[in-house]
Amino acid sequence: MKTSNNGLITLENERILAQFNPQDGARLVRLVEKSTGTALIWTNKRTKHVTRYYGCNYDDLSNGGVEEAFPTVQPCAFADAEKLPFFGEIWAIPWEAQMHGDTLTMSCLCPIFPAEVKKTFSFSQDGWSLMTNYEIRNIGMQAFQYVFGVHPSLTLFEDSRLYAPPERYSLCVSMPQTITGPQEMTWPRWGNLDFRYAMPADSLGCYQLVGMPVQGNHYGVYHPSAGVGIDVAYDPGFFRCLSLWPIYGGFRGHMCLMSEVFTCYPAALDEAVRLGLAETLLPGTTVKTSVVYTLLMSNPAKEESR
Repeated sequence: MKTSNNGLITLENERILAQFNPQDGARLVRLVEKSTGTALIWTNKRTKHVTRYYGCNYDDLSNGGVEEAFPTVQPCAFADAEKLPFFGEIWAIPWEAQMHGDTLTMSCLCPIFPAEVKKTFSFSQDGWSLMTNYEIRNIGMQAFQYVFGVHPSLTLFEDSRLYAPPERYSLCVSMPQTITGPQEMTWPRWGNLDFRYAMPADSLGCYQLVGMPVQGNHYGVYHPSAGVGIDVAYDPGFFRCLSLWPIYGGFRGHMCLMSEVFTCYPAALDEAVRLGLAETLLPGTTVKTSVVYTLLMSNPAKEESR
């Protein structure tokens, strides 16, 4: 582990360089394939030096990278008492960081919910993957309900190739096209759109595809011009929702794939409770899951003509 003057923590092996900011939600702020120098996750350069704080607006101040949301994603008033902020309690607060051998462990306590959240990062034995293990523990005296999500923002170039589980999705947002209500589709096509192919940054596209429940367990992006890509693997038994936001200039000028694996959708805790979709954590118990980021040196998706 290396710590820089700006507080970033670096983990690296022969193939991967990863940097984390424990003071800013312990987010993964940089993930680079070293032989090509390709940045595989996207961060918002316009908010790089903007201070995030508890309760701030996620859309306005997120810096991208890989972030976590708990115990809600959308802001809500829960149980007529707790007013939970956008992306919950943990994505913008300082975390404690420790190194145990080759594993980086970071943890935090929620201000409102009686919960401790912990995540560990380490490289796979073959060096091709960065593994993230999550633990959420109820440190209170009563059970609570929650939504948990992991939000990787992935780099997109105009020649990038996207892939996702080939199953049913709801297209909930479509720009510049307009839609009335969610439209059902099967990956990768909706009408004349093929979501496997990135679009130009000036196309002003922005889309949200929501799959729940998902059967597949991974998605990702490959960049032909760089000869490298990234695969994101998760447990669909834990993360029942996969949400993909390919953005091509249509949301605040961004060019990236914002992606989300959530325990459920809708991701506002009050709505999840109302629909019987929220998870429950008993006092003194811990739930665990993992997300794995693996380098790609070839395109795993089948290429077809448009």
